[in-house]
Amino acid sequence: MRGMTYVVDLDLRAYFDTVRHQIVLKKVARRVNDAKVLWLLKLLLKASGKQGVPQGGVISPLLSNVYLNEVDKMLERAKEVTRQGQWMRVEYARFADDLVVLVDAHPRQAWLRKAVEKRLREELAKLQVEVNEEKSRRWIFSKERVSDFWALSSVGSAVGGADGCRCVRREARSGRHCCASSSWSSEAIVLSP
Repeated sequence: MRGMTYVVDLDLRAYFDTVRHQIVLKKVARRVNDAKVLWLLKLLLKASGKQGVPQGGVISPLLSNVYLNEVDKMLERAKEVTRQGQWMRVEYARFADDLVVLVDAHPRQAWLRKAVEKRLREELAKLQVEVNEEKSRRWIFSKERVSDFWALSSVGSAVGGADGCRCVRREARSGRHCCASSSWSSEAIVLSP
């Protein structure tokens, strides 16, 4: 993606607490043909209550990724359908409940930004996953700086340090400036809180 990029950073409301057991069990059963494994998974889920997955459990991120697999498939289709030669119009990053979608911010692509977000919300609704509007953000940034992405997105906060910066730990080894100590200022335009 080149030029200006529109960023959609969606926060999923109480995601780990709201995973529907029957949905995740059906999804796992499509791939796993072992009754003992499915029985064990059912016991793990039952221990966390009527819905949700155990927070902090080693299996929670895996189940989260399985649960949201259709969202990934929809975004992969959007990437392929909107590709124009070497130019990508849509890209995304997701791990567990952290999701960031990048869409071409050119004015001609306004329809695409709306369509991607609408389809994304439809896929999440099918899974009975709610978007936390207060924590979700949309913004445009015009400089291609990885530090912008890490500093402003929930994925960056989840993977990086408290301020979302990943390169703080690399600075001593590489001798390169870290985004936290750089004098360059972001030209990000925040569109929503």
